[in-house]
Amino acid sequence: MKYSDDDGVTWSKARHLPGASDPSWGYVALTGPAVVQMASGRLVAMSFQNPFPHWVIDHITHSHAIYSDDLGETWQIGGSLNGDYLSNECQAVDLGNNTLLVNARGLDKQRVQALSRDGGLTFEPSFLAEGLGADKDGSPASIVRHPTTGFLYLSRPAAYINHQLGNMTLHESRDGGRTWTLARVIDQGYVSYSALSVLDNGDLGLLYQRRANATTPPDILPIDQIVFESISV
Repeated sequence: MKYSDDDGVTWSKARHLPGASDPSWGYVALTGPAVVQMASGRLVAMSFQNPFPHWVIDHITHSHAIYSDDLGETWQIGGSLNGDYLSNECQAVDLGNNTLLVNARGLDKQRVQALSRDGGLTFEPSFLAEGLGADKDGSPASIVRHPTTGFLYLSRPAAYINHQLGNMTLHESRDGGRTWTLARVIDQGYVSYSALSVLDNGDLGLLYQRRANATTPPDILPIDQIVFESISV
C-alpha cells in the first residue's frame, strides 16, 4: 500500500499488507475504483482471487472484501461472494445499517450482486442484477449511492460497437439495487473503465476512459482520452 497526504502529488513508499491476502491463492487483484468508508469508520476494499495462477486458469475467480478498522494501518480478509456465480472486478456501496451491496463483473456475461449485513465479514448468496441485461464481455462498472435521495447509480459500457465495448451508460436503482433501470446514455463511442462520485453540488461526477477509433485486433485497448462529465440527477 502507498498513501498520499497532498492529493496525489507525492506518495509514500510501498508497504506490504500481510493480512490482505491468502498465500494459498494463485493470484489476487484489488479492484476499484473506490474504497468504502462505513459509518463505523471501517474501510472496505473489494478484490478478487483465483486458486490458480492466471497463466494456468484465468476464469475461476471469486470477489471478496478486505477491511480495515484502523484507518488503513492493518487489513484483514473479509467475506467472499458465494453461490452459483463467478465474479471478479467489483465495487461495494454502503446502504446504511452496516449493510453493503456489491456489484460485480460476472464471468457469464451478466452482472452479479451480493449483500453483506455485517460490514463485509460475510455475504449472502450472490444473485444476478435485475434490469441490467447482458453484460457485454463482462464489462467494467462503477457504483455510488446518492446521499440525498439514497438512489444508486451505476456506470458501464452497455453495448458492443464493431466488437468492442461502447456506449457509456448510466443506470439507476431506487430500491437499493434490487432492480435497475436505464437512466441515460452518456457517450455512444468506444469506452472502457469508469469511476462515479457524488459532487458537492449533488451532481454525479463521471470519469471514464475513451478511445477515438476502433482497434485491430479488438482486444487491444489503446486509451487516448480521459473524459470527465458532470451529470445532473
